[in-house]
Amino acid sequence: MRISCLRQDLAGALNIVSKAVSTRSTIPAMKGILMEASSDGKVLLASSDSDISIQYTLEADVEETGIIVLPAKLFSDIIRSVPESQITITTRDELHAVIRSVNSEFNIVGLDADDFPRFETPGNNAQHIQLPALLFKDMIAQTSFAASTDDSRGIITGVLIDIHDQEMHLAALDGYRMAIANHSVPEINPYSIVISAKLLNDLSKIIAEIKDIKNNTMLNIELENKKAVFMFPGLMVELKLFNGQFVDYRAIMPKDSTITLKVSRSALLQSISRASLLARDDKNNLIRMDIQDQIMSISARGEEGNLHEELVVEKNGEDLEIGFNAQYLMDMLKSIKDDDIIMKFRSGIDPCVVTPVKGNAYEYLVLPVRL
Repeated sequence: MRISCLRQDLAGALNIVSKAVSTRSTIPAMKGILMEASSDGKVLLASSDSDISIQYTLEADVEETGIIVLPAKLFSDIIRSVPESQITITTRDELHAVIRSVNSEFNIVGLDADDFPRFETPGNNAQHIQLPALLFKDMIAQTSFAASTDDSRGIITGVLIDIHDQEMHLAALDGYRMAIANHSVPEINPYSIVISAKLLNDLSKIIAEIKDIKNNTMLNIELENKKAVFMFPGLMVELKLFNGQFVDYRAIMPKDSTITLKVSRSALLQSISRASLLARDDKNNLIRMDIQDQIMSISARGEEGNLHEELVVEKNGEDLEIGFNAQYLMDMLKSIKDDDIIMKFRSGIDPCVVTPVKGNAYEYLVLPVRL
């Protein structure tokens, strides 16, 4: 194999592909990055562990075809260390490669490509969805933070992707809060899968690193029983699915409310952030909301002091006093981009539901803390 390409293009590709390199496998090739040059001027870079696999197609000058697996960390460190220039990679045989830049030459030992796993093309029964890549990235950000981080809790460390009635719903919960993101999709058969929140966050980072990504860059998703494949131009990401049944998230969401507030999201976030400076002394990170007439009073008390401040809101319904974990509210508010939000309550011991002023792009539920 003999190829040449710009250092910045190769470095960008390696940043993405490195996210799937195994750190636990006993198979040496799984700790490397596969590089395969073909006669059409394309170089395939691939990595895989038991949960995520990535294939990236890089445009390059291919003088000779070939294949090799290179140690991932060393390969990436070498490319990051050299100055901007044309990079040439030549293989002497299947296990030795020479990497040349403008003033450097590295000779490194590769790994056996025969041991490297390959992608399996989704079958004919896979469900196909297409939507803007940046929109899906936003849906991940709106939900994944609410998944449990306790590995012992199994399937609720994942995010549900639920498709029915021409809508895609992403849902996550941890027993104290729930986040749902909704978006319309073309009509397909009802389908539900669960993917680790950590893997979806990795996918979100990959989307953010795609070169020249635009609002109209489309993401193709192929869903099967054991995997989901996310395809962008020149890039494929395969994620392993959870086994088992997710919680019936719709049954958890309250169907009605007696008190509704319209409030500035940014003003509320800033106020809760200040209150959390004192609330963090409490094991529940407790802040108190006292809503009377059109004023929401937010207070917090700690060993070193206390805080009280007021926000103007638009309220319908009775007055209310309620407590929350400040961090849960901040996580939710940071995931929303709207200027204003609607908060819905039934009592001081029932969950709070947060929705947009218009539409149903997201829904959040947060359990209160008893005062």
